[in-house]
Amino acid sequence: MMTLRELEAVTHAHRNLLHAIRQPREGMTDDNAEESFSEAERVQGIERHAVQLESENIALREEMAQRAVAHREAMEGLNNKISKLMEELEAKGMEYTETLGKLEEFVGLLEAARAAEKSALMALEKREQELFELQAAHDEEMRELESAMKGLDGGALPPQGGAADFPAAEMQANTAVADVDKDAVRTMRQQLERLKREKEALVMELEVKGRQHEDALNVLNRNIGELMGELDSRIRGCQVSATSAKELLHDCPAALRRGGK
Repeated sequence: MMTLRELEAVTHAHRNLLHAIRQPREGMTDDNAEESFSEAERVQGIERHAVQLESENIALREEMAQRAVAHREAMEGLNNKISKLMEELEAKGMEYTETLGKLEEFVGLLEAARAAEKSALMALEKREQELFELQAAHDEEMRELESAMKGLDGGALPPQGGAADFPAAEMQANTAVADVDKDAVRTMRQQLERLKREKEALVMELEVKGRQHEDALNVLNRNIGELMGELDSRIRGCQVSATSAKELLHDCPAALRRGGK
């Protein structure tokens, strides 16, 4: 291709040549005339070439303008996709954080239920120990009472002379001791019955709490399972979004190169 300076020089020569041709032809030889016509044809060929180059330049400028528009539209599309992906990633991150918060809340409820169950078991064990100790004390007192009663029965046998020979004061003392022992036995039995009723109530309460705890545990496990499934799904969604964003960012240079060609 010819440069702009060369085209200007050729145009200037063409003008000079046309000016010379328009001058009177006196004194021109045939060789000079033929040379002038050859030069004129060469200049016309250069002009045609220049017109063709100008047309090509116009077409190239139009193509460059179209590619610039396409490049701008491609960049806008890529930026929009990146913005949407970033918004989606942010939303997934917030959902992920919210799910973790719910999971921590359910874990806290589960730990509280286990602590309540442990406390109930400890209270039941304490009551059973108290009942065992009272039962042992009652048994010991009953043995002592039976031993004392046997001793009283053996010492209260009247001599061969008859009941009239038995001292009246000793009989009254034995009767008073027997009454005291009966009151003690009755009190111990009442206390033992009360402890048995308390034990039965505690056992029933423990069974109710155990069922409630088991139901709550099943609900918590089910909710935790659902939350873990939802969490896995959201994590996979975040991974897919991140992969799409990486692929889009990886494709940006290629798109820019295509738009710049």
